[in-house]
Amino acid sequence: MKYSVTLYGKRVQVELSRRAGKALQAREKPVVAVVHLIFGCMLAKRVWFRDAVDGEVVAVTDKLGMAFNTVRYAVCSLKLIDGGAEPEDFPLALEKGRFVPDIVFIDYRKHEFTGEFSYTSAREPVQDTGTDPVLETR
Repeated sequence: MKYSVTLYGKRVQVELSRRAGKALQAREKPVVAVVHLIFGCMLAKRVWFRDAVDGEVVAVTDKLGMAFNTVRYAVCSLKLIDGGAEPEDFPLALEKGRFVPDIVFIDYRKHEFTGEFSYTSAREPVQDTGTDPVLETR
């Protein structure tokens, strides 16, 4: 299943596997895909899934929301980052739209949601519609 949302003025294609779609429909509560581009001593991409998050979330479906942020960590260890270390906003947080991914793919394996995201080489900015440019659903 494919969906399209707008995050920080950039269109994002969200692709759900068949398993992910079924798992979402079986949930009583929505889940939020937290998409982070991590800057620091390394560049890393992560997608985590939470029942709720602080901050702005755009609805992909009635059972799936998405949040995006550029972050950094005080630690330089993927093991600690994946283990729950707390991020802080990266100084370029005001320019998040420059870093929003083009495609987010969500799957469901071994009773857990998984996700990854990617960028394409060229893309056009979304036209200003006069609404809040931070998060808008399409």
